[in-house]
Amino acid sequence: GIDTNYFSFDERKLEIDLLESKKINVVLISRLIKSKGIIDFCELAKQIRKKYDNVIFNIVGNIPKNSPDKISINIFKKYNKHVKFLGLKKDVKKTLSESHLMVFPSRYAEGVPRVLLEAASMGLPLIAYENAGSNEVIHHNKNGYLIEKGNIKSLVKHTLLILKDKNIYKNFSIYSRKISKNEFDISIVAKHYKNLYNSLLIDK
Repeated sequence: GIDTNYFSFDERKLEIDLLESKKINVVLISRLIKSKGIIDFCELAKQIRKKYDNVIFNIVGNIPKNSPDKISINIFKKYNKHVKFLGLKKDVKKTLSESHLMVFPSRYAEGVPRVLLEAASMGLPLIAYENAGSNEVIHHNKNGYLIEKGNIKSLVKHTLLILKDKNIYKNFSIYSRKISKNEFDISIVAKHYKNLYNSLLIDK
């Protein structure tokens, strides 16, 4: 669970006309490994920024030293015109507060990705590949979109649907916050655990 009071919702974002703004931030927070969809995110950025250079794509995270799945440092060079690689950030809340949309194209066998929970709590619409874990936080067509794995064309299409339509953005944002408070707030999760432990006790 997460502290939804700490990861708070800034309703001022609901009034933004995204593609008319000077700068819109799309974020991915992840370890920089291939199976987390880093390259797919970069391709998404490259295609969208051909027409909308006010949309900024940010990747937050580090390259794990010993992972055979780690991305090559050459990715930074290949996509440096389209993506900002920000490295590891300690203040995730600040990063999310400056973002308008999270795209999480992970193919990795996730639990429930914490970054999606935190982003939802702060009212960000979410896009991810259809994947175990991600589909627990994203309710398709309610607070974001679940995309077929590896379908860059669909990833671009659905990202633009959110960025172009103020009503979609607003509705998804509100629903993200609703899900986080109703399903993933730490007090609710703690209660579930307490009930589970109590049910396992022999001498109640």
